Amino acid sequence: MSDLGTINIAVLSTQQDDNDAVSRIIRNAGAAAHCSWVSSYDELFALMQQTEPELICIFANRTGIGIEEVVRIRNQFELTIPIIFIGVRFSENAITDALTAGAADAVSLGQEQRLARVAVREVSSYRMRQQLRENDAELKDLRHHFTRLVDESTDPMLYVSEGIIVHTNPAWLELFGHTDPVDVIGNPVMDLFDRESRATFKGALMACADNKWAGHKLPTKVQTSDGGWLFVAASLERATYDDEPCVRIHMDPSKRQDLANKTTDGSRTMTPNADKHPLTGFSQRQSFLQILERTLSAPPAGGIRALAYIKPDNFAEIRDSFGPLTSDAILLEFTEVLKSSMKSNDIYGQFGGDIFVALIARGTDRDIKTWGENLRRLVAKRVFEAGNKPVTLSLTVGLSPITTSGTTLEQHIDRAQQGYLKGRNQGGNRVSTFEEKVAPSPSVHDKVPPKAIKQALMNNTFRLFHQPIGSLNEQGRIMFDLLLRMLDENGDDIMPAEFIPVAERHQLMRNIDRWVISAAIKFCIEEKPDQVFIRLSRDTIKDGSLAKWVKTQLTDAQLPAEKLVFQITEVNADDTLKASKGQTSALRKIGCKIAIEHFGIGDRPLALIEHIPPDYIKIDGSLMEGIADNSAVQGTVKEYVNIARQKNIETIAERIEDADTMAILWQLGIEYMQGFYVQGPESVVLETA
Repeated sequence: MSDLGTINIAVLSTQQDDNDAVSRIIRNAGAAAHCSWVSSYDELFALMQQTEPELICIFANRTGIGIEEVVRIRNQFELTIPIIFIGVRFSENAITDALTAGAADAVSLGQEQRLARVAVREVSSYRMRQQLRENDAELKDLRHHFTRLVDESTDPMLYVSEGIIVHTNPAWLELFGHTDPVDVIGNPVMDLFDRESRATFKGALMACADNKWAGHKLPTKVQTSDGGWLFVAASLERATYDDEPCVRIHMDPSKRQDLANKTTDGSRTMTPNADKHPLTGFSQRQSFLQILERTLSAPPAGGIRALAYIKPDNFAEIRDSFGPLTSDAILLEFTEVLKSSMKSNDIYGQFGGDIFVALIARGTDRDIKTWGENLRRLVAKRVFEAGNKPVTLSLTVGLSPITTSGTTLEQHIDRAQQGYLKGRNQGGNRVSTFEEKVAPSPSVHDKVPPKAIKQALMNNTFRLFHQPIGSLNEQGRIMFDLLLRMLDENGDDIMPAEFIPVAERHQLMRNIDRWVISAAIKFCIEEKPDQVFIRLSRDTIKDGSLAKWVKTQLTDAQLPAEKLVFQITEVNADDTLKASKGQTSALRKIGCKIAIEHFGIGDRPLALIEHIPPDYIKIDGSLMEGIADNSAVQGTVKEYVNIARQKNIETIAERIEDADTMAILWQLGIEYMQGFYVQGPESVVLETA
């Protein structure tokens, strides 16, 4: 009790011995007491005018002293000072009467230990109340000071509560051309944003309100007072306004270009010293080609890459009809659409005139084709201004997958151009992929021979990588998707796309899958995640001995079976329905969990989960590509999420790579996400046998 320091106590009694008794009892309990003896109500009033006691002790057995009058006097100074009623002996009814009259407690004088504990308890509570009051006053001062700073700040910002604007600062009003905050306060914040940004911002607001938004910046357009549009970079954070929780939105026009022009190191600008086109600001041909060549010479971190050859279909007619100045303005607006479709690891530049080339990096071929279709759709629905006349554009995108090592940059560009020419000859307004006319025999040109894969299995030169699956709700578990790499003679990683097709042709996948499962079990023992996701190949799906083998491995390792989530692709599940149904059922019986990945790309994904009921569906990354401004895809994904929820299936979004897409996930109700925006794969260092 000594940490309380000295306790200031007023003792009201007709006998000074009572004052001495209280002082002795408190000191014996280990606390210092400064007791002031008062023998009447008038003396108590006079004492409280001079000093404020932390505790008032009333001796009830002394003639003429009652608690009601003491409470009245106390309340004139400080309502929260505790009062202890002390008597020779109290009945339960007497204690109740004392508490009802306003005492904090009633204690018999003979119960000295209890009196000391009650006194310390009440003084501690009183001091905490006083501290809270002081803290609250300081907090109000800070809020008032902060509100003044917000109003004086040159950073444009507004406050939103439950979707409604509740405050703006003068800098925001000035930026968007408003003179009176009444013009915007009380209006829905969504009305400020262009339609293409609303779904993204609604999701971001929901995430921020749930404390799930980590300062991600969103490029968007906000309407000005005259009906025009201003590009800004918006960031959201939780805040309070008028003591109510809300979201504060910072809008910075100076940062918008930083977001729109990102490079491979995290921004899209090609290089600070690159030659820029005077109109579009894109890197011009020579400097752009140098950057492309350097980038293509390095192996990809993961996924696949493709070169895109992009050209508006009817731009020559627009230039002839409206002249160079108007057509330049349309081209500039077109480049804004092109920029908005790019991600942080994409490289793009102006190849010449109205021709643009981009190196696109995505997870799969489907993702790249979806990117091209989304770009085509965005341009087609955009209404460009040619003076006072609306103009529409279409474009054709030629794609050349970067798959062949040793191919020169010139060959890649030529192939992308051939893809473009094929699409243009078919009428334009489409995405067309270059295809080799003659496919060489894979067995002759395997970069990784079967013998090397067998040696990797024998010599343990496979490596496991884990990629976190991030939670979008409070009840999230620690989960990882497990990925496989193979080491070459120099210890460098060989990507799955180079050795998995060879392993499939030579019936090596069952052995590889079992290696992964064994490594996954060891990873679970060492790192203790809640769950890990393990892919099953088509060959392993048909392996009737798998479940029995897995059960033995789990028993030997003393690992709960629910730690392992076995995932099969929607395509494999559909193509091998009977085998997939049997395999997943057998794995479920031993306690493992099931996931269907790349969900939503087939003809009947919802029918599939009736045959193979999973614990998780991983919605394919191609559906995430451009979902922020594609309401039709949002509707499809929302349907998947709703049906999954009805069946107690949890949802995971694949290949999330930007804040815009992540914001949509909250709005759609998706529970987990994975991709480079969450975190890239990390190597698992294990001593595997």
